[in-house]
Amino acid sequence: MPKSVNVRVISMESEMDFVILGSTIGQHLFEQVIRTLGLREVWYFGLQYLDTRGYTAWLSMNKRVMSQECKKTNPLLFKLLVKHYPEDIHSELIQDVTQRLFFLQVKEHVLTDEYYCPPETAVLLASYAAQAKFGDYNKTDHPPGYLLGETILPQRVTDQHSLSKEQWEERIQVWHDDHQGMMREDAIMEYLKISQDLEMYGVNYFDIKNKKGTDLYLGVDSLGLSIYEKQDKMNPKIGFPWNEVKTISFVDKKFTIKPIDKKSPDFMFYASRLQVNKRIIALCMGNHELYMRRRQPDSIEIQQMKSQAEEERQHRHSDRARLEDERKLRETAEMEREKAQTDMANMERKLEVVQKETQRAQIELENQMAHASKLDEERRSALEEAQHLEKLRLEAEDAKSNLEQQAFTQQKSKEELTEEMSQYTVKINQLEEAKERKEKEALNWQQQAQKAEEDLQKTQEELQRAKSISQSYQSTIQQGNVYQQEANPPTSPSNLISPFPYRNSRQRQDIVSPSSPPPYKAPTPYQPSAAYQPPAPNQPPAPYQPPAPYQPPVSYQTHSSVKDTQHQPPAPTSNLTSNVHTGASKYGYEQVVITDKTSSQYGSMDFNSTGLNTQSSQNSSGTSHSTQQANFNDFPPPPPTMINMPGGRYEDGNQTADLQHTSVERQRSEESRVTESNKNSHLQMQLKKLQNDLEGARNEKENTKYDNLHLENVKAGRDKYKTLRQIRMGNTKQRIDEFEAM
Repeated sequence: MPKSVNVRVISMESEMDFVILGSTIGQHLFEQVIRTLGLREVWYFGLQYLDTRGYTAWLSMNKRVMSQECKKTNPLLFKLLVKHYPEDIHSELIQDVTQRLFFLQVKEHVLTDEYYCPPETAVLLASYAAQAKFGDYNKTDHPPGYLLGETILPQRVTDQHSLSKEQWEERIQVWHDDHQGMMREDAIMEYLKISQDLEMYGVNYFDIKNKKGTDLYLGVDSLGLSIYEKQDKMNPKIGFPWNEVKTISFVDKKFTIKPIDKKSPDFMFYASRLQVNKRIIALCMGNHELYMRRRQPDSIEIQQMKSQAEEERQHRHSDRARLEDERKLRETAEMEREKAQTDMANMERKLEVVQKETQRAQIELENQMAHASKLDEERRSALEEAQHLEKLRLEAEDAKSNLEQQAFTQQKSKEELTEEMSQYTVKINQLEEAKERKEKEALNWQQQAQKAEEDLQKTQEELQRAKSISQSYQSTIQQGNVYQQEANPPTSPSNLISPFPYRNSRQRQDIVSPSSPPPYKAPTPYQPSAAYQPPAPNQPPAPYQPPAPYQPPVSYQTHSSVKDTQHQPPAPTSNLTSNVHTGASKYGYEQVVITDKTSSQYGSMDFNSTGLNTQSSQNSSGTSHSTQQANFNDFPPPPPTMINMPGGRYEDGNQTADLQHTSVERQRSEESRVTESNKNSHLQMQLKKLQNDLEGARNEKENTKYDNLHLENVKAGRDKYKTLRQIRMGNTKQRIDEFEAM
């Protein structure tokens, strides 16, 4: 049985374990990796490893894995990374998984300062990264400190500014909130569109020397070859687009580039090691192939992928719009509920005021009743005194008449009778005057009693009205509580619509407030009535009659709830953990194990003609595992080979590649490009605000050489594409001569 080898491939979001045979070539291992990830844009990626000397290298696709100079560890370690970068990310990257892997790798390069990024751009990129991870900013879901556990800025940027982590978070949160409504995929694309304008983006640097022995950097990227001075990786000095290169070859450490211009000499430089030249020629062939492919019509496969990606994007946008509508409906319902609660609280406060007024009116009524009772007692005593005086007057008249009769009947002394008569006359006059006074007092008391009775009646009416208002508020609050219970049923998707199914706000107002009670009026002061008729002596006053209970003249309506379909967003992409066992296949591998970086779960799948079977098990430590077994003979045909190397000839220690040049359109179209900030005025405004905000907290002493180079470029008005046009000026021969003279 052939010897098997354990292999672990680490991507930017997961780890995958495989078991291969010793005869397995790199192409077969790479195909299994991209099948596992569902990756179709394979021409951008490669498998990177550390060789026995500690240098990074790319796995050769047409050689056996075990014959290459990777460290023989158990398991063998490889990284799935971006090997070739596109010219324009927005128009070239199609799949979501491709964009996500690009985003994670570019973000790591920015955070580790492998790509120089200005502070204001780093803050803006951090806000897009927060939008891609956390979604729309919300104060409830994202309290202060939600970014403190994240690596969001390069260490160089934080060291150059006297700001705490909380202050950095506040600045990033402001721009995170500015991205409201942006989908995660769109946030990732915005991050990449801004990143591709960085000067170091997508450039592979190699140490070289020209014929004079000057130490220089060779930069290989998607646009061509560039020459950098040793102390400046940001600004290239000479550039050669891919359409000017005809043949590339190396012999040992000497690398030769033959230009298409026959009048130009060969472009030669020297690398430090033979393996460096192998890496350079592999990158040159791959980038040149993609450069020429981009300037030709898309293949049917690419067109199908773009069409499928566009349909998925439109479906996501429609789902997002539907979710946004549901969110707005939920917010409206929440606002209505809060408004109802506020109205109820106001009504309760009004009820308390009315109750206090009622209590005060009750006290005043009791006081007035006590005062009326006192006045009634005084009236009765005045009547009794008047009756007594009337009795005395009658007795005096009787005595007078008796005396007159005695005067006629008895012959007394005229003087005595006259004197006695005059005395009685005076007494009678006094009694009459006293009677008149008492009658006036009785009339006065009668008027006061009548006025007190009218005030008592008014006070009773006010008390009855206050009690009616109190009962009206209590009835309204009870009806509001019933309505709130109906408007706030248990949380369910059907209750996400507004709980007020009324056609207009007036109808809802009629239900919340059935009637507006009349305002309370204070009773008028007591005024005795002139038409008061005193009751009979010793007759008690009429008993107090309470007012009838208040009946609200409103009928309340009920409403039915509207069912709301709650959209379940797609489950977040999880890092699959699996273990696949197979027998020997035509590709030469027999076992595949996929291990997640973050999950302890393993899945088991059997690939057969009927479907996928999964079995689970547990290891000795209690961690759940599962095994996937696959028959790779049943797999669909492998995707096309990543890179076509036309005319390539390789011998031990030297290699030559003839780069094909067909007639294509849009040659050197990259020279007419502008940066994203120049195309987008809103982005330019954002960067300007961030720069002004950070300028006051910056410590100029902490500037690096690349900070100073960037400031010089800004002052001179240079950017990545203006520099590209500048370094390609002149013919090929002039630029080669300039390189030789460096």
